[in-house]
Amino acid sequence: MTDRELRAYLEAWMESVPFGVWERSGADDPWRRWLRSESETAGEEEPFDLDDNLRSGTGSGIGQARFVYGEPLNREALLRYPLEAKLSGDWQERLRSIIREKWLEALVVQQRQEHEQWLRGLRELTSSLDINELLLRIMHSALKVIPSADCGFFMMFDPESGKLVPRASVGVGESIYRFRVFPGEGITGKIFNSERGQIFVSPPSFIKEMDNVDMDNMNHLSQAFENSPESVQAVMAVPVTMNKDKIGVMIVHQLQRSKRMDERDLHRLQGFADQAAIAISNARLYSELEEKNRYLTKRNEIHDVFTKLSVEGNDLETVTRTMGRMLRLPVFFVDPAKDEWYPRSGRTHELSGEQLHTLFSVDLSAREIAGPNGMGLYLYPILNGSVLLGSFVVELERPLQRLDLVVLEQGSAVAALEMMNTYSLTEMYFRRNQELFGELVLYREPKRLEAKLKSFGLSKHDRLFVCLLQLTEEPKDMKRRESDLRRLISGIEKEIGRTNLLLFGAQDKITILAAADDEAKQKHFIQKLSAVAARWSEAKGSPLYGGAGGLYKGLENVSKSNDEANRSLAYVLGRERAGIMRYGDIGINRLFINQDPEEIDSYVRDVLAPLRSPRGQSGELERTLKEYMAANRASALTAERLHIHPNTLYHRLRKIEELLDVDLNEPDDWLQIYLACHLSDA
Repeated sequence: MTDRELRAYLEAWMESVPFGVWERSGADDPWRRWLRSESETAGEEEPFDLDDNLRSGTGSGIGQARFVYGEPLNREALLRYPLEAKLSGDWQERLRSIIREKWLEALVVQQRQEHEQWLRGLRELTSSLDINELLLRIMHSALKVIPSADCGFFMMFDPESGKLVPRASVGVGESIYRFRVFPGEGITGKIFNSERGQIFVSPPSFIKEMDNVDMDNMNHLSQAFENSPESVQAVMAVPVTMNKDKIGVMIVHQLQRSKRMDERDLHRLQGFADQAAIAISNARLYSELEEKNRYLTKRNEIHDVFTKLSVEGNDLETVTRTMGRMLRLPVFFVDPAKDEWYPRSGRTHELSGEQLHTLFSVDLSAREIAGPNGMGLYLYPILNGSVLLGSFVVELERPLQRLDLVVLEQGSAVAALEMMNTYSLTEMYFRRNQELFGELVLYREPKRLEAKLKSFGLSKHDRLFVCLLQLTEEPKDMKRRESDLRRLISGIEKEIGRTNLLLFGAQDKITILAAADDEAKQKHFIQKLSAVAARWSEAKGSPLYGGAGGLYKGLENVSKSNDEANRSLAYVLGRERAGIMRYGDIGINRLFINQDPEEIDSYVRDVLAPLRSPRGQSGELERTLKEYMAANRASALTAERLHIHPNTLYHRLRKIEELLDVDLNEPDDWLQIYLACHLSDA
């Protein structure tokens, strides 16, 4: 029965007496005009006291009949009519049945439409695997499934920020996408935590739930509703979960009170949210598979690029430039052994090779450090076992992505191969240099040696000398020792150049054959070498010892200079004197270099033992004797240095002669005592 048919039916009953019919969805809803007789004035205002009339009686000759229907209708109807109308006794029951039948028919139609809308919404959930498009379709379908809702948005949990973030909205402003809350914050945060849907049927109820949302967030929310949040009449929110995975929250708003939101709406929205959760999980899986496929495809492309570079034998500069183009970031490669940066440029870099070694001395993993101008630097080391070959340095103008690390990984493999090839070539070069030096020491086939030396800028007419440097730090392994040797050699070459000398490293020793026009230039060469040794010792925290042989003309004298260099080295090692000693500067100590240290100690003890006894005044007489010798037997200077009276010095000297049974004015006695004192200090 249509509304028109029902009105005609009532007019026939009422015999053209004016009447009006109102209806509402529940006791809390306002009455709405449903039907009126044609004889009733169309412009008549709606009465505001219907509920009061129901409680206190109609009055004014107006009769009222109220019809309340429970489940599944949950509706009420109210007929107002003049008491003069002549109605049969059972008219109310008959009207109750007619209205019930009409509303049931309407409910069936409505449920059929909602069911069709539900199915249509489910079909839309499976029509797209793009997560953003899917979320928007979910919100559109949710509003169709819940006719009483006018707008809404979907908030998804973002693990990175730990917040619920709007991902799709319908009917609200763009500022909603700036509205973000933590779990437990506001309506969506509380629904997310509790995992239970809820309806808020009045502004006070849902405003109270927003009391822990900060002002900025509330401003974003207000702007989304055109700065009129009071226009919201009711709110309904449900959690979206898949098994134990809490995906987010779906929230819808009612702006116009056409129909009260009820538990059926909540169940319907929750059911739709559960289906949406399945669709979202499927879309996520698809997105992950698609992303993984893109990742693998891109990874293969990256691999192909670096495989080509490796096959073509490109150098470190080309490899580094290629990585920079692929990352779209400034990328450099540092060779710590040579303290060189690639690509080469006039730019000043903050990190030195020694600093890199320090950074990776304990932890060899890649890391981010603070760079110049506050920009981060990402260091990606190139290793041979536990030995640092080099490092890529990336200026972090943006955070690195997963594929960026693939570029670094693939590029580092090519760089490591290039570095190992370089190390192999360097090792071969040093080995050939060592073999040539061995031949020079033996001095066989002079003409062939002369020809070979020409490639090093050396000639048989040059004045040549040998210099040796020895590392003393105990290496953790031989690879680490080889790396240290290369770094030291690189420092030497930077300081003194690579021309006009023969240089190589073997085990823990570096050998240099160089030319100098005279001793002054030789000393200048050794000074520059000593500066390198000092910097090395300071950086490593361990002393570096060196010895230099004499300067001689002719290849036949290389062996002699080499022997002298070894003696000089043995001298500083035996006395633990860090630095480089020229053989000519050893002086009289040359006579004792090859002597047994125990025999020398025995000689010193035999001569000076009386001065070290209690009669020697606890070493005071030995100190006086050494000061006397250091002052070249000048009594006044010795007394001044010892802060004693000259007469006191005289008595001490007589006591020394008595204890040692010598005469300090006798040349043989003086030489014996002088050597003992010199050797005890040496």
